[in-house]
Amino acid sequence: MMDELGETIAKIAKNVPGGMLIFYPSYRNMDAIYERWEKSGVLNKILQQKRLYREPKKAVEYQVIMDRYYSAIFEDD
Repeated sequence: MMDELGETIAKIAKNVPGGMLIFYPSYRNMDAIYERWEKSGVLNKILQQKRLYREPKKAVEYQVIMDRYYSAIFEDD
């Protein structure tokens, strides 16, 4: 199921301009899915379409990641 989710995200990412946000119910879930996608190769399919930025667990790092995300969106336009 995790790989199917990733495959679907990769297909959607191919057709959606700009950025995408994906929400997870927890950091633990996000980390587990990311690790699975790394092992299965699904992560590479997503990365062929979009840059990936993961929400940091530390609040002080949040703004840096969001700045990078917005910069990437505007660079790709």
